[in-house]
Amino acid sequence: MFDTSFHQQQQQPQQLLHSISNIIIVNIWYCREIHNEEDDSSQLLLEPDPISMTAAEALLELRNQIHNEEDDSSQLLLEPDPIPMTAPEALLELGNQLPRRASDDKGCTATPTLIDEGRTSVYDLLKGDKHLRAFTGIPNTTRFKQLLHVIALLEGKERKNPERCLSCRDRLLLCLMKLKLNLSFVCLSALFNVSSFSCTRFFRDMIMKLARVLEFAIPFPTKEEIQKNLPICFKNFKTTRIILDCTEVKIEKSKCLKCRISTYSHYKGGNTMKVLLGVAPSGLITYVGPFFGGRSSDKALFLASGLLNKLEPKESVMVDKGFFIEEECLMKGINLIRPPFKDGNLQMTPKDAYTTVAVAAARVHVERRIQRMKVFKILKNEFPFRLLPYSDNIITVIAGIVNLGTPILSLNKFLK
Repeated sequence: MFDTSFHQQQQQPQQLLHSISNIIIVNIWYCREIHNEEDDSSQLLLEPDPISMTAAEALLELRNQIHNEEDDSSQLLLEPDPIPMTAPEALLELGNQLPRRASDDKGCTATPTLIDEGRTSVYDLLKGDKHLRAFTGIPNTTRFKQLLHVIALLEGKERKNPERCLSCRDRLLLCLMKLKLNLSFVCLSALFNVSSFSCTRFFRDMIMKLARVLEFAIPFPTKEEIQKNLPICFKNFKTTRIILDCTEVKIEKSKCLKCRISTYSHYKGGNTMKVLLGVAPSGLITYVGPFFGGRSSDKALFLASGLLNKLEPKESVMVDKGFFIEEECLMKGINLIRPPFKDGNLQMTPKDAYTTVAVAAARVHVERRIQRMKVFKILKNEFPFRLLPYSDNIITVIAGIVNLGTPILSLNKFLK
């Protein structure tokens, strides 16, 4: 009665589903016709048109027909008509009859997770000051707790929901690890069990708060304070108030042509940003300027810093050969200490050679400070372009952390 070539036809999914439903309905109708023909009753009960039945009703009636045919009892017990069910209700009932997996007390499916709820935080894995210094650059645990206390006071209160956000301690640790190790936000998200977007948001929020706090760790000392902390190598330069130098940080190449031109550095051979740093004779960082494009000159950064207004007449500024600021210092009555040029001579005079050695021995302190700042890999590696709006905050935080570390000179290196 049925077409056996039906299953050999290549039909679309919707057509196939419709055909299967028609076969089921026709099969039910055919079984009813056979049953009615064999009935000895004089009255033939005709079933309603099968086409008017829904798929759920057809499935339910087919189930009852099969159940009744397999019943061997002499008395045919007919179950009452089932409550009319829709197709979603029939699927729901079928799903309830399937075997269930093991579940926890809350009714959630107990599936294994990569990070369980009772995992140890990253801070608990840091054993001692050595690990803390390697991961964050903070010299010891005492300094970290002091910094955390100030940040918590600045925020007003600490967030306490570990499932949706991090605590103040973990957000501070995340920010410092980004500066020190320059881990990607994807790696940080795996370590702190949050999304990479949340890591980015936490970093940007915390770096601005750290900059507000650590800018007080970069003081500009008075003349009397500098004279009380003068190293032995400055015995011939006692009027020195500040030592200046510039450093460059490589950045990602921008798609903007003007940005690439303004940030290209011939000295580094790539796109960079430049910052002016000032160090006291004792080795303390006393000035951190804003970032400029790598094309900017040292003189332009010095004039934009406004340091001439902070210095008094007859004080000295020690710089490198790239600072051509003689006229500006002369107008303010400030002495300029700089290694001498050869001025076309084939060889330096003994006096110039001695001055060069003495200035280099004194200027090495600013180089050592810059070296400690470059330990933070976010400055050593290529700086991410999307973090450029926070570059001034980043350099301020790093300079403040370096000032909180151990001094670069021991006590026996100072004049008594």
